[in-house]
Amino acid sequence: MIKTWDSNGDSPVPALTKVDFAAPVPRPLPGEQMCEYLERLRTTLDTSTFQVKQAIDEPGVYIGKRKILCPAGSQAALLTLAGTVFYHVVVYVKEADNAKVIALDFGPVGADITANLAEAVPAGPILQDPADLTARGGGELPLLRACAPQLPLNHPRVQEALEFAQGRAYHALANNCISTSDFLVRVLTNGVVRGAPLVFDALCGHAAAQDSPLLLMFMLMTQLSWFDVCDGSRLAAAFLQHRVAQGGAADEQKTGAKP
Repeated sequence: MIKTWDSNGDSPVPALTKVDFAAPVPRPLPGEQMCEYLERLRTTLDTSTFQVKQAIDEPGVYIGKRKILCPAGSQAALLTLAGTVFYHVVVYVKEADNAKVIALDFGPVGADITANLAEAVPAGPILQDPADLTARGGGELPLLRACAPQLPLNHPRVQEALEFAQGRAYHALANNCISTSDFLVRVLTNGVVRGAPLVFDALCGHAAAQDSPLLLMFMLMTQLSWFDVCDGSRLAAAFLQHRVAQGGAADEQKTGAKP
């Protein structure tokens, strides 16, 4: 049974710190291929923290990936050249006292990605019913369950994080479903699980045997590395700054939880 932190003082929520919450997972080494990086990442993981699952059959935070639905001939088609690394990510939450599964899906309104990868657009609602997402595909890959204590969705810190993420524009490279899912899993597990989408790739997915020259050229033009596209640590750091500015810690103190 996964422990659930609460706000009544019996299971106080540990404070967020930049070292634990906003630190990135190990970065790629110079010249390291995606597949080599995932293999190296795999060796650093505590595999007892994760379970590969075929269904959401017990409480926990789950990471799911599926192929991106994108217009034919669009820039976004380049992202399909990287194996599962740039697949669309959805976070699923099942709580012990709630039979209903909630999906957290960050993307443009009614779509996975923008045709123009440089375009920033308003994000659609993050909170979703998983049944409404089945028409977009999925099921080819297993799910990855994070076996870590989780915060309930109604916890003030989670609600604040969802509002924070919802208020930011979607950008396929700078603020996307991958980096946002990484951020949300960090919040839900209080920083125990970082880099969840890349962990998924290391344990459940794959990268191309050789990095695509076209994709590498595109990344060079955008002055972003593929890792930066996937990493949620910058969003996590921005959230910590936001909490200080907005006094978010005070809201938690009213409930008895630690900020």
